[in-house]
Amino acid sequence: MLAAAVTLSLFSASAYASGEGFYLGGLQFKPAFELTGINDSNITFAESMPIYSYITVAKPSLDVVAGGEVNYMNLNYAFERGIYRDSKGDSYSDHLINFGSHREFTHRAKLETAMSYKKSHDARGTTYTGLSTGFTTPDLWNENAANLKFTYGGDHATGRIVMQGGYALRRYDNHRSLTLGRDLDTFEFGAAFYYRLGARTAALFELKDKVLDYRWAQSTLDSNELTFFTGVAWKPSSITSATIKLGWQRKRFKASYYPISQYFSWDASAEWAPLTYSVWKLNTGYAAKEIDGSGGIFIKSQNIAFTWKHYWLARLSHLAELQYQHDAFIGLLRKDKDLSAGISINYSFRPGLDIVAAYSYSERTSNVFNSSYRQNMTKISLEKRL
Repeated sequence: MLAAAVTLSLFSASAYASGEGFYLGGLQFKPAFELTGINDSNITFAESMPIYSYITVAKPSLDVVAGGEVNYMNLNYAFERGIYRDSKGDSYSDHLINFGSHREFTHRAKLETAMSYKKSHDARGTTYTGLSTGFTTPDLWNENAANLKFTYGGDHATGRIVMQGGYALRRYDNHRSLTLGRDLDTFEFGAAFYYRLGARTAALFELKDKVLDYRWAQSTLDSNELTFFTGVAWKPSSITSATIKLGWQRKRFKASYYPISQYFSWDASAEWAPLTYSVWKLNTGYAAKEIDGSGGIFIKSQNIAFTWKHYWLARLSHLAELQYQHDAFIGLLRKDKDLSAGISINYSFRPGLDIVAAYSYSERTSNVFNSSYRQNMTKISLEKRL
């Protein structure tokens, strides 16, 4: 979905209107507040009898930054309150806390850490697609996550290695008759090696291992995903860059009666900036993802997305997006085709104060009854950052 927000300033001092916040006691504080107005034609992604609602979303946030340009730490808190005028039960309150750090020991070695806590929700219709759950409120969950990334080798070194590992622990808080089987611990570890072939080209080799552990004792979906990629990172000019990774993915379930799945996988991206104020991007991939509660054992998902951001004037820009996704549900005779397109217009009154207008259209075509939908959405917003 496209996002747009209306933001009002928490502070009125014009000296802080640059969007860079203010300094206090050696720390940089960057408060912001967003207020979004949304017209949504189909809030539950229903195939028939869609529910329309006007939605107001308020999102205050605060960034606190310590350190300099090379070594720094960042703490962010955001609260988001969404009020559905025409469907009160779908209203929600989300909390998000993020901590990150960046440390460069030498010009060759750097360490990045990230930790987060989320108290959020799954909007109705985004899970259990095609099923009638009987619930009129969203699924609520909380999640703790952490990630560590170590890089050895400079950007222009002959060789560079990147190692990372992390976890995410998600627990659902309501609708336990359905969500009990969706509590999930995810652990992921990986390493990538880049070998420079020339001034603008590097070969890469990447290995990732992911463990998915469902906490319900009767779940049969515990699995291990092993992914190997080889490819190239290419930057032929200052206006063009691309990364192409091709390889193999294997998904093995702990339950021995599920077959081992092995298949070709890819992850590719490209960026083209023919002008300094106009950027085109392409992303595509094919990989496994977890089911949404509607059946099957996992999903093979293929996607492709285009974006184009263009500045017409110093203060006026647009972002156009087009995305297609094909999902094949393994263990279920289901195939979904998702298409979405949208455009947003951004006008900056002054640094740190923007107005955004957006429109998006999305649809799903499924061979399973009651799983298709169409949705139109318009949004208007102001965004204020001190």
